[in-house]
Amino acid sequence: MLRVAVIILATVVAYAGVFSIINIIMPRAMMGTVFESMTGMTFEGIRDSEHLEKLESGQRIMGILGLIAAVAGAITLCLGFRKARRWAWWAFLFAGVFAWFWGLVYQIWGLIFEGITISVRSSILLQSISMILLLVGLLVPYTIFFAKSARKTDEE
Repeated sequence: MLRVAVIILATVVAYAGVFSIINIIMPRAMMGTVFESMTGMTFEGIRDSEHLEKLESGQRIMGILGLIAAVAGAITLCLGFRKARRWAWWAFLFAGVFAWFWGLVYQIWGLIFEGITISVRSSILLQSISMILLLVGLLVPYTIFFAKSARKTDEE
């Protein structure tokens, strides 16, 4: 059970890492369709290149922060979760659920109230799948982490 959960969570961490690297390398591609659906403009419509550079810089920063979170998740997975340390389970619960849930709520809010188009719907689908995988990865080994014998092992 624990091995299955580790594989599921490793998949989620890898997805987050790849998504973050793409944001760093190709920020314009990642934000292009959302930008167009929110503003009705293309990047070519921005006359001031300084504004475009600031948008790209902001997207790259988000990619760097996401990559840092993915690396922290990988470290937590390797050092704690696969050894059934309770702190690692809680770390994934709070950090993972908070990050994916916040992103999902933000995207749904934009879809409902700001009229963001189809490009965000695919993002909502990917974030929903990631959120479900994260929760499955946490619930599958729940008894391993919170059995009475796990308490003794965790305290050592």
